[in-house]
Amino acid sequence: MEYLHWVPELDTGIAEIDTQHRRIVDYINKLRDLRESHDRQGLSDVIAEMVDYTMSHFAFEEALIENAGYMFSGPHKKVHELFTRKVA
Repeated sequence: MEYLHWVPELDTGIAEIDTQHRRIVDYINKLRDLRESHDRQGLSDVIAEMVDYTMSHFAFEEALIENAGYMFSGPHKKVHELFTRKVA
């Protein structure tokens, strides 16, 4: 069952970023399904995959926006850092 549904309004217009964001949404939906199935090992595996994937996504996105000269790249990176600390 889909918990989060991707809608076009969420697209950034940057194909690679949108693809990565959709994959993160897919992970969230998998977590929701596994939570209801009580598959603790599956849940643990998906959490580990999602954290690893999200960290690589953050690095990719931060490099992209910094190279583009995005004026809010510092605050955007800070949001990623806060999220990372919360997950850890």
